[in-house]
Amino acid sequence: MHAKIETVKHIYGLDTGFVSYIVRIAQLFKSKITIENMITGKKADARRIRELFRLGNTYGTDVEIKAVGEDEEDAVDAMSSLFSLFAERKLYDSKDEDQRINESFSRMEEGIIKKRG
Repeated sequence: MHAKIETVKHIYGLDTGFVSYIVRIAQLFKSKITIENMITGKKADARRIRELFRLGNTYGTDVEIKAVGEDEEDAVDAMSSLFSLFAERKLYDSKDEDQRINESFSRMEEGIIKKRG
C-alpha cells in the first residue's frame, strides 16, 4: 500500500471536470486507487464517478490518496500530480487555463501510457 495526503486546491473542489480526469488516470493503473475525505472519512474508488461526487470534497479539504497493487507508487504519484495540476484553476470561463490543463493532462496521460509500454 502506498498513500499520500493532498489538499483540494481547485477553486470548485472535485467538480465534474476534475473528477473526469481522476477517473481517466485511475483507469491507466492496475492498482486499486481510493480517495478518502479526511474530515468525513468517506472513501471512494477513483474509477467510480458517483462515489467521487459523494465525497463532498470542496476547496481546502484534505484527502488521502491510497493505492494497493503492483503499480501503487506510480498510481499515487500520478494522482498527486493531477491534484497539483488543478491547484491553480481559478475560473471556469478561462479558455487559456482550460487549454493549459488539457495540454498538461494529455502529456501526463501519454507519459503514463508510454511508461507502461
